[in-house]
Amino acid sequence: LVPLALAGMAHGEAVTAELERQLRAPNTGRMDGRFAVRTGVPDRLAAGLTAPEAKLYEAIGATPLALDRLLTSNAQNATLNRLVSRGLVHISGFTPSDAAHVLGKQANWDAAAARLGAELFARRRDGRGQPIAASPEAISERVLVTLTRWSAEYILETAFAEDGLDGAATVAHALVQRAVYAHPGIA
Repeated sequence: LVPLALAGMAHGEAVTAELERQLRAPNTGRMDGRFAVRTGVPDRLAAGLTAPEAKLYEAIGATPLALDRLLTSNAQNATLNRLVSRGLVHISGFTPSDAAHVLGKQANWDAAAARLGAELFARRRDGRGQPIAASPEAISERVLVTLTRWSAEYILETAFAEDGLDGAATVAHALVQRAVYAHPGIA
């Protein structure tokens, strides 16, 4: 997944205008904040595509195209995934790098595109129909906290496995979880 901030830096208005259009919509769409763009590999590497793959590949260019404009059916989502798995297409969307841009922890790409992506992501609805976050900053903080926790768990799992323990089971133990999540107390 290519960060929106990087796509915004490389393609400017083509990305930000679409994000702004999606933000103006009264309802969120499941494809909001996601784009497809060709990877830039030679066209000869696209040989052997099925008819639906070739048709979708032709619609995608060197400039990111919003998925809500590109995909007209659910079946095309699987077709797009096959193009991605073949290395012909990149998908761009909200990533931890975008969250870092929103929070001012990273500043080397397009922070405005990152913020627009965070606004769209925060508008998504949970199972009760409520927005998943109150602000771009809130969703960005949640994304970075979650990334940090998962990273810590995977590092610990690997370390425990190297020591001959069942890494996943050891990380799942209540004491390890209390340490990872910084819960107070000794047990």
